[in-house]
Amino acid sequence: MGAKEASVKKTRAGNKPSRFGRHPQAGYHIQASVWIEKDGELYLGGGRVMLLEYIAKLGSIAAAARSMHLTYNNAWLWINAMNKLAPSPLVERMAGGAGGGYAKLTEEGLRAIAQFHELRARLEEFAVTAPSREDLGGEESGHFSRQSKRPQATNNPLS
Repeated sequence: MGAKEASVKKTRAGNKPSRFGRHPQAGYHIQASVWIEKDGELYLGGGRVMLLEYIAKLGSIAAAARSMHLTYNNAWLWINAMNKLAPSPLVERMAGGAGGGYAKLTEEGLRAIAQFHELRARLEEFAVTAPSREDLGGEESGHFSRQSKRPQATNNPLS
C-alpha cells in the first residue's frame, strides 16, 4: 500500500467527526473510543492517525497540520512522540530547500494506520454485537440494549 493509497475520511467540518449523529436512536447504546498507549504515553489515537493520513495525502507536515487546524508545533510534537514510541519511525521528513521540504510515511507508518483501523473496526463490531442484559439472563430494562443497524431504504414499497 503506497502513501497515495492512504485515505482521509471526509467529515462535515473537514476535521474531527462529530460524536453526535443527526439521527439519534432511542435507548442506550455502547460507544467506544480507541487509542493505543505505550509505557503510559499516548502512541496512536484518532487524531494522530488522521494526521498521518493527511501527511500521506499531502506530503507535508505543515499542510497536514493546517488541514486539521493544528499548529505546526503541535503536529511536530505528535510526530516526535509517535516516532519515539514506535519500533521504527512512522514519518520521514526531508528539510526544505528552494522548493520546500516534504514528509512521507514509512512502511511502519502505513502499517500503524492499517492496524489502528483494524482495531477500531473490531471494537465497533464488538459494540454492535455486545450482549444485552436479556442475553445475559437478566431482565431487559432498556439499559445496555444491543445496538441495531439502521435499516436500508429501498425503492420497493412492499418491503
